[in-house]
Amino acid sequence: MSELAILGAAIGAGLAAIGAGIGIGKIGSSAMEAIGRQPDAAGKIRTNMIIIALRGRNLLHGPLNTAEPWDCCNRNRDCLSG
Repeated sequence: MSELAILGAAIGAGLAAIGAGIGIGKIGSSAMEAIGRQPDAAGKIRTNMIIIALRGRNLLHGPLNTAEPWDCCNRNRDCLSG
């Protein structure tokens, strides 16, 4: 892998992490506003906020975690042969 490809992957992962942080912050902010408007629905709002935040985290981390074994196989062609 060339140095520019590694640099590009690092920058892309960093931007994705920043975007995810901003998105999860907006989810929390909107949930707090909703709880402020309707305190009786706080449990449902909080549960939905956590589910959505975890889905967003999994969407970000899923491709990053699954890319590693394939990278190993690209470097070492016989890793699938047992």
